[in-house]
Amino acid sequence: KNLEDYRAFVPTALLNSSNELVVVDPPTGDVALVFTDIVRSTELWERSATGMNTAMELHNDIMRESLSKHQGYEVKTIGDAFMVAFESPIDALKFCFEVQTNLAKSNWPADLCLEQGLKVRMGCHVGHTIPEENPLTGRRDYRGPTVNLASRSEGKALPGTVCVTEDLLDEVDGKFHELGNPRVEDIGMQELKGIEGVQQLYLMVPSQMADRLGGSSGGRHAYEMTDIVDRSSGTPVDRSSTSSCAAITMPTSAAGQMKKTGLTLVKGNATVAVCMLVGARKDSDIFDDCNAMVRAAVEAAAQTDGVLGNV
Repeated sequence: KNLEDYRAFVPTALLNSSNELVVVDPPTGDVALVFTDIVRSTELWERSATGMNTAMELHNDIMRESLSKHQGYEVKTIGDAFMVAFESPIDALKFCFEVQTNLAKSNWPADLCLEQGLKVRMGCHVGHTIPEENPLTGRRDYRGPTVNLASRSEGKALPGTVCVTEDLLDEVDGKFHELGNPRVEDIGMQELKGIEGVQQLYLMVPSQMADRLGGSSGGRHAYEMTDIVDRSSGTPVDRSSTSSCAAITMPTSAAGQMKKTGLTLVKGNATVAVCMLVGARKDSDIFDDCNAMVRAAVEAAAQTDGVLGNV
């Protein structure tokens, strides 16, 4: 069949505004992988097969439209679940956040009773992968520990959230402004089936979906990720490598805990902005001093519901 016939079978999401096919090469080397899964899909199919079939078409179009926009590679689908790959962790998270936003605001079949939209869990990890060709589809597939960790992290996500590993979060450090300063919840060290040891995991959502996080269990609270900014240039810097004087502005709801800096907030509903010195992570003495400064600053600000500037 010719290209025009083939296009009739291709979802419109894979066509650009000029009605041309969008082709994305499979990423190589270190790859950011995303696994997705619809929440309560079996129950929804039982509720209305016709409605769920319509919902699946819309869900798939939303997925593929965002994949095309953010240079994602569709590895495969398994039922209603997607496995997708990106060269850039930033693009992977942009894809996740855009999908969650569009799922929430789309119109779903009334007989499914989806008041808050179709909810999807997502898991994301980045690392070295072993590429292989799927003998059935001819498409690039991946295997190895990175794939396993990305897949298992999806199961730790709350409905409508993205669960990310610490490796993934570190890769986007200093670039949170590109993601719209998303909300992040530290869910601590987690055991994952088939994965040796425990993994530090986080839940992430777009800033406008903060209500999906925050004290969901165990007294955990969400905080806003913002960049550390170099005082002289005003540009974001990498928190993992800097040993110079830097500033961080961190609006957040109090009474939570931000593990990455050891910051403990002490008063509910206070918003605190802190400027601090940041030392290299490997220099524990400097970093401990920074943590102590932040704790003292936040306690002082929270006691007066005030906002601190330079510390």
